Amino acid sequence: MTAGGRRFAPGQVVVRRYFRARNGLIIVQACRVVSDDERGLLLWMPVGSRNRRITTVDGRRYEQLSRAEWDAADKVLAEHPTRRHHILMLMPPAPVGAVAWHSVFWFFEPDGAFAGWYVNLESPAARWSDGLDLVDYDLDLWVSPDRSWRWKDEEDFETATREGLDWSGEQAVDIRAEGMRLAKRAEAAEFPFDGTWCDFRPDPQWQAPAPPPGWDRPPAW
Repeated sequence: MTAGGRRFAPGQVVVRRYFRARNGLIIVQACRVVSDDERGLLLWMPVGSRNRRITTVDGRRYEQLSRAEWDAADKVLAEHPTRRHHILMLMPPAPVGAVAWHSVFWFFEPDGAFAGWYVNLESPAARWSDGLDLVDYDLDLWVSPDRSWRWKDEEDFETATREGLDWSGEQAVDIRAEGMRLAKRAEAAEFPFDGTWCDFRPDPQWQAPAPPPGWDRPPAW
């Protein structure tokens, strides 16, 4: 819930913002609210959403440079629209006693065909009036429509774990365990990997969103 017990309204444009200790605000995702209830916060980010992502001033991204080059470069939050897939995002309520949390993304081709699930391992989100702030844990899973799965970005996760700026080595064990918990749910075809929302279609009146005013405000925490 937001401050004062309020929920986001269906159709409202909100932003998911990713922060990291080294670089501050690194990703801004503009989304529309599908629903916000006991099952969690469901968001829609179609192709053309006017997102932002940290790059060097000449447009290069982290994965295109060595770590030394990246650290030495001047950076900006450049526009980075969603290009290849429409994405439905579920941010579920955090389970009691959990250490690491996650979101699940449904990827859709431009023609609406379901392409697979993406499990994004991340911190619990801090809400504010028009968005949510979180720390991305780097380590993710890709789950194909047949529910086979694989890890993503393991090298980045190990590098960030060694640095210890955003999570500790002990927390890294729990983060990976959270990923394995979701992988087992996928193998068993349990929610959210049971076919729910694989045929999702958005409100036809919804246009690709842009971040609302205040998207660059200080973090909610």
